[in-house]
Amino acid sequence: MEHKTYRSGEPIIVEGADTSDVFILDAGRVRVSRGGKTLRMLEAGEIFGEMALLTDQPRSATVTADSDVTVRVIGRDEFDATWRRDPEALVPILRMLCDRVRALNALVDELSHQSPKSEEAVAAHQVEVSAFPPSTRVSLEGTTPEARASLGGAVRVIERFPFRIGRATAPGDPLTANDLSIADVPPFHVSRSHCAITVFTGRVFLIDRGSRLGTFVGNEKAVTGMKTRVELPSGATPIALGGPHSPFRYTVTVG
Repeated sequence: MEHKTYRSGEPIIVEGADTSDVFILDAGRVRVSRGGKTLRMLEAGEIFGEMALLTDQPRSATVTADSDVTVRVIGRDEFDATWRRDPEALVPILRMLCDRVRALNALVDELSHQSPKSEEAVAAHQVEVSAFPPSTRVSLEGTTPEARASLGGAVRVIERFPFRIGRATAPGDPLTANDLSIADVPPFHVSRSHCAITVFTGRVFLIDRGSRLGTFVGNEKAVTGMKTRVELPSGATPIALGGPHSPFRYTVTVG
């Protein structure tokens, strides 16, 4: 891992930036803020920027050195290489990710008890494994050469949900799980964990999984980190992974 030092007041991560490094704070203290408001202070031994391992979205907060600090820096590609070479070195980062998931689950559970409407909304955002009613068929078909190639030239009938879609990564990547892995090249349109098609109470939704450019659905409804789901109606709905001009364009047919 690369070692870096920052002087007090120097930014380490900038809100909105398209960076993906994870930092382990070896010495000093840092301030985490959003929109100029301090969220928390981190001390030596803590990790920050870890969500970059799971999402390709811009940074959600700014991290500034509150004193002179020393950090270890690990990138996504280095994470993959270290996983194969020395997985025990990554245990602190994996523990942090598990803690983050537990905290989010607790928040979801709390919100779901506030009202019936919020319970439905929260549940629809979650990615639940479920079988679809046999009377309804959901299929995915490519409408561009790149999209058709990703499906092997065939129409994919989706039988188990969630159906996860994302960019192809190295075999055995511990942080990526996709049912459809799409071979993309820079500048990437498809994120590692891009979106998913899932089912809740008999309705079909497309949800964002942390994509950088989002997914355009139907009449240019963008599903991104700001708007994380849209219902797919009966019939054929066009989707574009990574924006309206992406080469990865499909049709999702429900019914």
